[in-house]
Amino acid sequence: MARERKFGGSGGETIFIHDLSKKMDQRWLGNIFSKNWKVLNVFIPQRMRLSSNTRFEFVTFSSHRGAALAIARYNGIWCLGRRLQVSKARFNPKKVTRIQDLGSI
Repeated sequence: MARERKFGGSGGETIFIHDLSKKMDQRWLGNIFSKNWKVLNVFIPQRMRLSSNTRFEFVTFSSHRGAALAIARYNGIWCLGRRLQVSKARFNPKKVTRIQDLGSI
């Protein structure tokens, strides 16, 4: 089951963070990002990225500005021996539709 931590609110802008250390958890990351911006949600899927065998997470901010500033500040920095790759999250509507279609069978 995926680990998720909600900080309140809904909507906002979601960023994707790739190459997390195993020492980082949703509380730790939520605290880092919420120091400067309002964080609505932190989500770390249990599974790893298959192509690179690395962990990743999603952080949802209350505003587009907060997400853009977080990307600018944290993309490329070294944290706990890993170089973080931070970008705007892109969701694939085809996969969502396919999952929804399977639920109606």
